[in-house]
Amino acid sequence: MLTQPGVRPLLICSIETFEAIMFLAQNGRDLGVLLEQKQSEPWRRIRFEVFLNHFSTEDHFRLPEIEERFSKVSRRALEKLKTEAQIPEK
Repeated sequence: MLTQPGVRPLLICSIETFEAIMFLAQNGRDLGVLLEQKQSEPWRRIRFEVFLNHFSTEDHFRLPEIEERFSKVSRRALEKLKTEAQIPEK
């Protein structure tokens, strides 16, 4: 079944790699082309993270929505800790 025409290799990746793929897609990279390039030489045997770093000048691949959500959750958690533990403001 996996050798039928049009069927591509399965990609299993970390959440960080998935975020990087989505970051590049959101910033104009064609996801299909990107994944196809990964299966061609010389990229085929290179770690996915190294491959993705080749396509971006960014030092991180986090989507703005994820960063905003993380910041909100972190702020709420800190406020809750301050309230419950009565931690003084700096």
